[in-house]
Amino acid sequence: MQQKSTFDYLYRITFIRSGDYFGMYVRLIIIGGLVMYYVPNFWMKVIFAILFLYMSIFQMMTLYQHHRTIVWLDIYPVETKIRQQALMKWLLQLALLQLVIFTVLLLLLKAFLAGAVVFVGGAVFVFVFIFGYVKHKISAV
Repeated sequence: MQQKSTFDYLYRITFIRSGDYFGMYVRLIIIGGLVMYYVPNFWMKVIFAILFLYMSIFQMMTLYQHHRTIVWLDIYPVETKIRQQALMKWLLQLALLQLVIFTVLLLLLKAFLAGAVVFVGGAVFVFVFIFGYVKHKISAV
């Protein structure tokens, strides 16, 4: 494994093993899917899909500070920029997976237009939120 992949691995393992992040992620997907299933209004489905994407990304941002009390992270020779990029890459992958799940759900419900709007609007939201807000927040830490 290369040094620049160290934090990629660390964030994935933390996501799975800590119990908090994985469970929260799955719960937000299930609750978001149920809300979209039961809400009959087209625009409300779109709004709830983006809202649950936002909540998932926002909650997963805390992965960056999860290991803050472990000294080896400060002395390990990996730049902070690589650590930040690893988190943003992982958040992007999680958000896009959730976006695909929501889109497939809407397509299965035969809400084709809602699925298309959620996919395009959600993708735009995810990229803007992660490379705008999240990048700014974690670089300020």
